[in-house]
Amino acid sequence: MAETQEISVSEAVERRMSVRAFRPDPVPAETVRALLNKARRAPSGGNVQPWKVDVLLGARLDDFKAQIQEKLARGELEEPQYDVYPKGL
Repeated sequence: MAETQEISVSEAVERRMSVRAFRPDPVPAETVRALLNKARRAPSGGNVQPWKVDVLLGARLDDFKAQIQEKLARGELEEPQYDVYPKGL
């Protein structure tokens, strides 16, 4: 893994980006572990840390993706467990 570089909050905000296309090759397990280890200390609204993380690989990941695709094809959308944004936004 690359060496970390210290940057200011302003620089971090300016460098922020959203990625909606991903490479097909899997992320190494050690990279996933390192990211989750850092992410577990991230703040959340109201400091409730509402997340749950499941990591799927191989056949289990393929099965999960197939289930999601089937639900989407049937128009079945799950209700969120909590509201992220104010109603009507």
